[in-house]
Amino acid sequence: MTLRERLRIGQRINLSIFVSLGKDVEAIKVNSQVVWVGADKDGSFRSGVKFIDLSVNDRKKLEEFFEKD
Repeated sequence: MTLRERLRIGQRINLSIFVSLGKDVEAIKVNSQVVWVGADKDGSFRSGVKFIDLSVNDRKKLEEFFEKD
């Protein structure tokens, strides 16, 4: 994720991830925790998160989205 603000490692954030599954766009809402942060040369920041409390159904939607051709 690329941002203008620097997040803190350990910070918890609520994410909405929009995925296209067939003709529909699904919104997956998940609590997340920042696990790494890095700065880019242009002054923006990159962050990696881990998902917390991701439902089995939402996990399946993400897997289906990433497995698409």
